[in-house]
Amino acid sequence: MAPNAHNSVEPTRNTPIAGRVSGTSTAPLVEESLMYLTRDGSVRSLPPWARYLVRLGRHVALHQVSARRLVVGLTLPTRDFAAAFVALGVATATYKDPEARDPRINFERIASLPRGTSIRFRRGRFLYAGILQGTKMINGVDHLQYLVGPTLCSLPWQQCNHVEVLEPSKSFVRRRPLAPNADFVSRALGVDPLSHASMTSLDCLIVGVKELLRSDVVEEPFEVASSKGDRFPGSLNDLLRCDAFEANANDHDRTVVLPSSTDEVPERLLQAVPPVAVFDGPQGFVRLRNYWLRSSWIVLLDRTAPGVAAGADIFNQERSLSLEDADLGVLGDPPAAFEVYGYYEVVK
Repeated sequence: MAPNAHNSVEPTRNTPIAGRVSGTSTAPLVEESLMYLTRDGSVRSLPPWARYLVRLGRHVALHQVSARRLVVGLTLPTRDFAAAFVALGVATATYKDPEARDPRINFERIASLPRGTSIRFRRGRFLYAGILQGTKMINGVDHLQYLVGPTLCSLPWQQCNHVEVLEPSKSFVRRRPLAPNADFVSRALGVDPLSHASMTSLDCLIVGVKELLRSDVVEEPFEVASSKGDRFPGSLNDLLRCDAFEANANDHDRTVVLPSSTDEVPERLLQAVPPVAVFDGPQGFVRLRNYWLRSSWIVLLDRTAPGVAAGADIFNQERSLSLEDADLGVLGDPPAAFEVYGYYEVVK
């Protein structure tokens, strides 16, 4: 990877990048449904060059080879939107619908927890939090029992697929609405937006500068349209659900954002194996590349970033020691301004 490779196409903040929902389902393609707003207020479809990054995220997430992991590095003319949309490709590829979980298995898991454990769960369009009290047989059916304030409530096991532990770091909020931009999520991803918002999962890890990423995933407006022409606004964070940008204190998260400047990786991430770790810039890659060695990686090196030469040198060295290069031809030709390489190495 050459950090000073010729740049023939300059992406700008007004031409963000986009991607697709993966898999064999009938879900809509994200790059075909998402639209962005220009400075003059007009709405445009996402540019063709932009789709490559989300296709790449999807491919890396789904392309699993036994005892190997895939590492892909890109040099780009700018970091704007790159990590956000690569992560979107990963997150949509790895999404698992909570409705598909076995409610009995989840009931048994929650029932085994100590009395007094804080839990949260979905009922209709709302997310509730309560204090676990144990189980009780009611009319021949096993129920979870929990307190909401002073009120003792019961939940039959058949409705327990959405019940999760409320992490100690989360605020206890008894009741609040789910997925405020539900129409946007539904039409962009082709999923049930309430289910999408009702379970925490490590679908993707991004290592980068949090405030730069906030601009891409929270502040930039996007839209989708219905077949009748109705337009529904939203942000990329409605689709990614980053823990660093929660709209509410106890939201369920699907993408973890770790600052590249961190001096200590949180305990919960030390043993985690995210499907893909996305390094947004050379700083995080150089400093934290000894973590998540069982995960696939996508390394994004912005040619204007300090330390890009060091990051490229490390990538090239690791590639020279790898098992073999990866064939990324299935993704089509990369944009002219990108330089892309991939390789396989043994899972450590």
